[in-house]
Amino acid sequence: MHEKVSKLSPLKVLLISPLPPPAGGIASWSIGVIRELGKRSDVLLTHLDTAVRWRSTNDRRLIARIVGGTLQALIDTCRVCRAIVTSRPDVIHLCTSASLAAAKDLLIVGIARILGIKSVIHYRFGRLPELVASGGWEWQLIRRSMKLADAVVLLDKASVEAVQGATGNTRIVRLPNPIDPSLLSLNVPTPEADSADDTFRIVFAGHVIRTKGVSELVQACAGLALTGMRLQLELVGQVEEDYRQELAAMARQHADGGWLTFRGQLTRDESVAAIRRSDLFALPSYTEGFPNVILEAMAMGRPIVATRVGAIPEILGDKTPDACGIVVAPADVDELAAAIRQYHDNRARAINDGQAGRHRVLLQYTMERAVDSYTGLWRSLPVQGGSHAAD
Repeated sequence: MHEKVSKLSPLKVLLISPLPPPAGGIASWSIGVIRELGKRSDVLLTHLDTAVRWRSTNDRRLIARIVGGTLQALIDTCRVCRAIVTSRPDVIHLCTSASLAAAKDLLIVGIARILGIKSVIHYRFGRLPELVASGGWEWQLIRRSMKLADAVVLLDKASVEAVQGATGNTRIVRLPNPIDPSLLSLNVPTPEADSADDTFRIVFAGHVIRTKGVSELVQACAGLALTGMRLQLELVGQVEEDYRQELAAMARQHADGGWLTFRGQLTRDESVAAIRRSDLFALPSYTEGFPNVILEAMAMGRPIVATRVGAIPEILGDKTPDACGIVVAPADVDELAAAIRQYHDNRARAINDGQAGRHRVLLQYTMERAVDSYTGLWRSLPVQGGSHAAD
């Protein structure tokens, strides 16, 4: 007989997700959730770190990912089994970006199903509508994992609609990512609309790779520099040397390239400080799930230019009266440059949108609210009788 877990007894949860380094959206989310759950007595948390350690995050060579990824998948699965034995969880919460890890995800939720442990699979990317439409091998693995899991967490409306349309799955929950609460306590400076310093500072923070739209961002800024705009573009994040040289050469072709700065991999605090000093945060990715770095920029009161992918339009309130950023098409240099130009030419709008973004974060994306949603979901799952079952 299945019963719901008593709200009076601690719930044992095994959280499977990556931690830094490298810094990233899921890793930052993991830190925040672990900290918040550490303040609570109603959940006993065990965490299993699944961060990629055997290669550079920017190393996208397929052979390296297949060989190294297969080895890590086997090791991670063994570690999950060991954690199940030692912590005896009521619920497994698995965070994943799928891709080549989709087979590992299927294996983990399958093990949970065999052992009678409830599982939640939490997809942390925005490619699901495209994967559903393609019907390829990755979607087939994801679909099987969703069938085995007791609940599926997705990040954006488009993904929910695509998956439900393809599977009819009613166990799908849309839960947005939260902001790290420590950022909300920072003193956020407000730029002056009539500042004497007319250098427009743009910051990108993330993995400096092609699929983040970095080439388009450099091209857009190069074109704006040619028009006489005084700007400074800072790229915060790890970058492979070959790509760094390519971007630097691209910048040197326009206005000598002195406006482009590579900051490299920074600590979390240093990255946040760079965003705080900026006039604009840009994230022109080809694909995203629910990028935490946008929430961080909103918390810092910065206006945002980002692409129409994943949950980004929802986060920024696109096409609503309280929009706090400009959303553009992926890989469109002209549209990206025009959006940057809008904020440069109208500093008052930039300030207002930045303030609106911070207000939006405080209302909708707090860590306490998110963890309440996670614990509510875990406790809603029926668990077979045991030490945590209701009498």
